[in-house]
Amino acid sequence: GLWAGIGRIGFAWQAAILITAIGALGILLWQSILLLQRFAPRLAGRLGLRPQTKAIQQAFFARCLELLERRGLRRTLDETPREFTHRASQALEVGLAENDTTPLKASLARLTSLYYRMRFGGQQELSPAEQQDINQALRKLENHPAENL
Repeated sequence: GLWAGIGRIGFAWQAAILITAIGALGILLWQSILLLQRFAPRLAGRLGLRPQTKAIQQAFFARCLELLERRGLRRTLDETPREFTHRASQALEVGLAENDTTPLKASLARLTSLYYRMRFGGQQELSPAEQQDINQALRKLENHPAENL
Protein backbone atom coordinates (compact mmCIF):
# COMPACT_ATOMS: atom_id res chain seq x y z
CA GLY A 1 0.00 0.00 0.00
CA LEU A 2 0.87 3.52 0.77
CA TRP A 3 3.76 2.80 3.17
CA ALA A 4 5.52 0.55 0.72
CA GLY A 5 5.72 3.37 -1.86
CA ILE A 6 7.29 5.82 0.58
CA GLY A 7 10.28 3.56 1.22
CA ARG A 8 11.22 3.64 -2.45
CA ILE A 9 11.16 7.46 -2.71
CA GLY A 10 14.17 7.83 -0.45
CA PHE A 11 15.49 10.90 1.34
CA ALA A 12 17.32 13.72 -0.45
CA TRP A 13 20.36 14.02 1.83
CA GLN A 14 22.13 16.48 -0.43
CA ALA A 15 19.14 18.86 -0.35
CA ALA A 16 18.84 18.55 3.45
CA ILE A 17 22.55 19.29 3.91
CA LEU A 18 22.37 22.27 1.52
CA ILE A 19 19.33 23.75 3.27
CA THR A 20 20.96 23.28 6.69
CA ALA A 21 24.21 24.90 5.48
CA ILE A 22 22.35 27.89 4.02
CA GLY A 23 20.43 28.29 7.29
CA ALA A 24 23.61 28.09 9.35
CA LEU A 25 25.32 30.70 7.14
CA GLY A 26 22.30 32.97 7.48
CA ILE A 27 22.42 32.72 11.29
CA LEU A 28 26.18 33.32 11.25
CA LEU A 29 25.76 36.43 9.09
CA TRP A 30 22.97 37.75 11.32
CA GLN A 31 25.08 37.25 14.48
CA SER A 32 28.07 38.91 12.80
CA ILE A 33 25.98 41.98 12.00
CA LEU A 34 24.77 42.18 15.61
CA LEU A 35 28.33 41.92 16.92
CA LEU A 36 29.55 44.52 14.45
CA GLN A 37 26.83 46.95 15.56
CA ARG A 38 27.81 46.42 19.18
CA PHE A 39 31.61 46.47 18.97
CA ALA A 40 32.26 48.59 15.87
CA PRO A 41 29.30 50.99 15.54
CA ARG A 42 31.16 53.43 13.29
CA LEU A 43 32.08 50.69 10.82
CA ALA A 44 28.54 49.33 10.98
CA GLY A 45 27.25 52.84 10.25
CA ARG A 46 29.55 53.23 7.25
CA LEU A 47 28.36 49.88 5.93
CA GLY A 48 24.72 50.86 6.45
CA LEU A 49 24.22 48.21 9.13
CA ARG A 50 23.30 50.47 12.03
CA PRO A 51 19.91 49.85 13.57
CA GLN A 52 17.35 52.42 12.56
CA THR A 53 16.70 54.78 15.42
CA LYS A 54 14.04 57.40 15.45
CA ALA A 55 15.68 60.78 15.14
CA ILE A 56 15.21 63.19 18.02
CA GLN A 57 12.91 65.91 16.71
CA GLN A 58 13.69 68.41 19.46
CA ALA A 59 16.88 70.10 18.24
CA PHE A 60 18.02 71.15 21.71
CA PHE A 61 17.97 67.56 22.98
CA ALA A 62 19.66 66.25 19.84
CA ARG A 63 22.39 68.84 20.51
CA CYS A 64 22.64 67.62 24.12
CA LEU A 65 23.11 64.03 22.91
CA GLU A 66 25.72 65.18 20.38
CA LEU A 67 27.71 67.02 23.06
CA LEU A 68 27.61 63.99 25.34
CA GLU A 69 28.66 61.70 22.49
CA ARG A 70 31.71 63.92 21.86
CA ARG A 71 32.73 63.14 25.43
CA GLY A 72 32.45 59.41 24.80
CA LEU A 73 28.95 59.02 26.25
CA ARG A 74 26.57 57.30 23.86
CA ARG A 75 22.99 56.34 24.64
CA THR A 76 22.40 52.62 24.36
CA LEU A 77 19.31 51.26 22.63
CA ASP A 78 17.81 50.04 25.89
CA GLU A 79 18.19 53.35 27.77
CA THR A 80 15.49 55.95 28.08
CA PRO A 81 16.63 59.56 27.63
CA ARG A 82 16.25 60.11 31.40
CA GLU A 83 18.35 57.04 32.25
CA PHE A 84 21.02 58.11 29.79
CA THR A 85 21.31 61.71 31.02
CA HIS A 86 21.43 60.44 34.62
CA ARG A 87 24.26 58.05 33.71
CA ALA A 88 26.00 60.84 31.77
CA SER A 89 25.82 63.26 34.70
CA GLN A 90 27.36 60.61 36.96
CA ALA A 91 30.16 59.98 34.44
CA LEU A 92 30.83 63.70 34.00
CA GLU A 93 31.08 64.35 37.73
CA VAL A 94 34.15 62.10 38.11
CA GLY A 95 37.10 64.22 39.16
CA LEU A 96 35.07 67.33 39.94
CA ALA A 97 34.35 68.81 43.35
CA GLU A 98 30.82 68.21 44.65
CA ASN A 99 29.75 71.85 44.25
CA ASP A 100 30.96 71.89 40.61
CA THR A 101 28.67 69.08 39.45
CA THR A 102 25.32 70.29 40.77
CA PRO A 103 24.73 72.81 37.97
CA LEU A 104 25.60 70.21 35.32
CA LYS A 105 23.30 67.59 36.88
CA ALA A 106 20.53 70.16 37.11
CA SER A 107 21.14 71.27 33.52
CA LEU A 108 20.90 67.73 32.14
CA ALA A 109 17.80 67.07 34.25
CA ARG A 110 16.19 70.29 32.95
CA LEU A 111 16.98 69.45 29.31
CA THR A 112 15.55 65.97 29.77
CA SER A 113 12.43 67.26 31.50
CA LEU A 114 11.75 69.76 28.71
CA TYR A 115 12.40 67.07 26.11
CA TYR A 116 9.87 64.75 27.75
CA ARG A 117 7.29 67.52 27.98
CA MET A 118 7.68 68.44 24.32
CA ARG A 119 7.92 64.85 23.08
CA PHE A 120 5.13 63.29 25.10
CA GLY A 121 3.12 66.21 26.50
CA GLY A 122 0.60 68.35 24.71
CA GLN A 123 2.62 71.54 24.96
CA GLN A 124 4.97 72.00 22.01
CA GLU A 125 6.00 75.62 22.52
CA LEU A 126 8.79 76.82 24.78
CA SER A 127 8.50 79.96 26.84
CA PRO A 128 11.31 82.53 26.61
CA ALA A 129 12.45 81.47 30.10
CA GLU A 130 12.57 77.82 29.04
CA GLN A 131 14.50 78.70 25.89
CA GLN A 132 16.96 80.62 28.07
CA ASP A 133 17.26 77.59 30.40
CA ILE A 134 18.02 75.39 27.39
CA ASN A 135 20.68 77.76 26.06
CA GLN A 136 22.35 77.99 29.49
CA ALA A 137 22.27 74.22 29.97
CA LEU A 138 23.80 73.58 26.56
CA ARG A 139 26.51 76.18 27.26
CA LYS A 140 27.35 74.46 30.56
CA LEU A 141 27.63 71.17 28.75
CA GLU A 142 29.76 72.68 25.96
CA ASN A 143 32.11 74.30 28.49
CA HIS A 144 32.40 71.22 30.70
CA PRO A 145 36.01 70.02 30.75
CA ALA A 146 36.20 66.81 28.75
CA GLU A 147 39.47 65.69 30.32
CA ASN A 148 37.64 64.53 33.44
CA LEU A 149 36.35 61.45 31.65
